[in-house]
Amino acid sequence: MAIKTSPYMLVYEKRVTLPSHIELPALKILQEYGKDFEPLQVCMNELLHLEESQNKSYQYLQKRNAIMKRWFDTQKVTLNIFQEGDTVLKWDVDRSRAKKHKKFESLWSGPYLIAGHARKNAFKLAKLNGWELPILVNGQHLKHYKLTQAGE
Repeated sequence: MAIKTSPYMLVYEKRVTLPSHIELPALKILQEYGKDFEPLQVCMNELLHLEESQNKSYQYLQKRNAIMKRWFDTQKVTLNIFQEGDTVLKWDVDRSRAKKHKKFESLWSGPYLIAGHARKNAFKLAKLNGWELPILVNGQHLKHYKLTQAGE
């Protein structure tokens, strides 16, 4: 996304000063001459122009952020609804990223029980023997699991 100005200009409100650009005396000397001195007026005009361009860039970014927010808000996100006591499988993120699995090996671990609901879409898990996992798990990394009985 282009902001139509340099980052240096937005941060410091001035253009980069290179040794080849130094033509005016120091600002201290300019202030001694007063407001009527033309180079000082040029500097003030440039500062006003830079502030104006910073405001335009800020408004442009605000407009782009609003467009992005509207797009993300309209995306259809489906949350799995889990209740306390549900049996679930947990996606093994570490093994999937590190490629520490064989070709046909499942990356779902478990089964686990939902031991509690900590925050929106964050769950406490427990093994079937009751031992709770020390970390919370995002609902994105869980899927429902149905335990089958021996006689089925």
